[in-house]
Amino acid sequence: MKLIFENWRQYLKEQTELSPESKIYCDMDGVLVDFAGYAVALVNDLLAGGGIPWGAEQSKGYRKRLRQVHNKLGSDFRVTDEKQLKDLKEIKNFMFGVIGTNPGEFYLGMSPLDDGISELWPALKATGRDVYILSAAVPTRAEGAMTSEQGKIAWVQKHGLDPVKTIVVQGDSEMSTAQRKAVYAKTDGVKNILIDDKPENINAWISAEGHGILHKPKESEATIQELGALFNETNT
Repeated sequence: MKLIFENWRQYLKEQTELSPESKIYCDMDGVLVDFAGYAVALVNDLLAGGGIPWGAEQSKGYRKRLRQVHNKLGSDFRVTDEKQLKDLKEIKNFMFGVIGTNPGEFYLGMSPLDDGISELWPALKATGRDVYILSAAVPTRAEGAMTSEQGKIAWVQKHGLDPVKTIVVQGDSEMSTAQRKAVYAKTDGVKNILIDDKPENINAWISAEGHGILHKPKESEATIQELGALFNETNT
C-alpha cells in the first residue's frame, strides 16, 4: 500500500511539475487587448448608420447581414455586452462579416487592456521564461486586405511588447482554433503554460498535457497569483 501511495504521489508531481525550459504562451483578445469594448462600439456605430472605419465598401453581403439584424432584433437594437456578440447569431455574423473586410486594420485599431499591459505582461517577463503571444485569426475576405497576423504583429509592436514571437493560428475543417493552439502545449516533452480567456482553449491545452490558466478579462492580479502558485507548487 505504501508503494502504491508513493507511486501515486510521484505521478501527481509529474503532472504539475514545470521545467526550466517550460515556455509561457499568452493570448491577446480579452487578456492584453480590449476586443469586447472595441467590437461592441464598432458594431453599435454601424447599426446606427456609421461607416466602416477603415473605409471598406458596404457590400451587398454587408447590407444583407445588416437587414437581418434589423429584421430580427429591431432597427433600434444596440449591443450591450460581449455575450451578445457571441450568442446572437445575426450580430455575430454581421460582426465577423465586417472584420473579414480587413482583419488587420480591425485588430490594429483596438485598445489595450491596461492591467494586461501594465501588470500581467511585466509579470510574465519577470519569470525569466520565454514568453510568446499565441492568438487566433479571422479569415480575410477581401483581396489585398491586411491579415489578422499582420495586424496583430503590428499591434504588439505599436504597444511596445517584446515576445519571443507572435504566433497567430486559424481553425479550419480539420482542426479547431483550440486544437491549433494546443499544438504548442509541449515542446520536446516539456510542458508549457497557456494563459487564455476561453475555456475551450484551456481545455484543449490541458488535454495536450500542458498547463492552462483561465484568465478573466481585467482580472490580471488573479492570473498572476495563479501563475505564482504554479511555480511555488513546482518548487516544493
